[in-house]
Amino acid sequence: AGALTVARMQLAAALRSPVAWMIAAGFLVLEGVSFSALVAVLADPARPAPIGAVLEGHFGGTLLAWAIQLTVLAALAARAAEDRRAGLWEALVAAPIGEGAALVGTWLGALALYAILWLPTCAYVLVLIVCSPAEASLDLGPVLAGYGGQLALGAAALAIAMAAGAVARQPVVATVAGFAALLGWLVLGELPALVPGLAHDHPDLAAALARGTPRAIAITCARGAIEPATVAWLGGVIVGSLALATALVGVGRRRRGPTVLAAYRATLMIAAAALVAVLLERHAAPWDLSRAGRNHLAAPTRDAARGLVAPVTATVIRPGIATLDPLYDEVERVLAMIARASPQVRVVRWDPARDPGAA
Repeated sequence: AGALTVARMQLAAALRSPVAWMIAAGFLVLEGVSFSALVAVLADPARPAPIGAVLEGHFGGTLLAWAIQLTVLAALAARAAEDRRAGLWEALVAAPIGEGAALVGTWLGALALYAILWLPTCAYVLVLIVCSPAEASLDLGPVLAGYGGQLALGAAALAIAMAAGAVARQPVVATVAGFAALLGWLVLGELPALVPGLAHDHPDLAAALARGTPRAIAITCARGAIEPATVAWLGGVIVGSLALATALVGVGRRRRGPTVLAAYRATLMIAAAALVAVLLERHAAPWDLSRAGRNHLAAPTRDAARGLVAPVTATVIRPGIATLDPLYDEVERVLAMIARASPQVRVVRWDPARDPGAA
């Protein structure tokens, strides 16, 4: 009850703040420009389009769009530092609420404001319905999963940013610290593309880095696939980060020993969530919300994969030609589902440009 009370207070204060409205305006301008540019690209018959819905590409976004979006999340998460600067935090802690409940309430208030920011973008769905060809129809499952994925990612990002800026007493410092932590989370998923040879030499590590980052999770959800591993990972990140923020926010008021122990427990929570996510990735199939069932194998294919009695190697020869990337991305996705269905299947990737001697 205390956390909900704090959440209502924080949301009401944010809605009265000119800064919050400026953040909302910037966020909506960014989303509008991104959606307009994506539709213009997909409408060009001379350029190859990715295999998937329009909103799938919109939710996936570009690195620049994600960097700006993470800046918005870091600014929303800096509310606790603003309260400490104004002296309101001491009043909350002095009340019979506690630091943990106060932080959870601040996080819930920021998450509610983030959800409100996304509400106007529902107009994009109406635009697609009105402007789409007569033979096209709306698949509601991926749309709902895409918005749900954005809210789940926002919840995790807000918790991470609050933990990163928990020690700060100035909103600017807390925003910078939160953005740095979120940017590190985003860049981890781009390392396979940024580091030459990483995906080829260490495919398992590259796949693990890519799957747990916000951009990859957003694309998967917008496709209509809800991964149990993703649910476990984001849930652990939220709980662990809020616990870490609770431990760090008391620096200077509590003894060092209990603070270090609480931070250590919070770190273990996040590590445990990562291990659970790895196990679920190997043994739990995604929940497919798409009408066409594009996120799971057809029954004959699944039975054939599970019936293999000898190892099978699938070799993907992927040249570095950008126009072929949409096709190869879909091939990689389907092969990953087949490999998950059968331990006998091994996927090997070969780029003629990187390894010409293999020819």
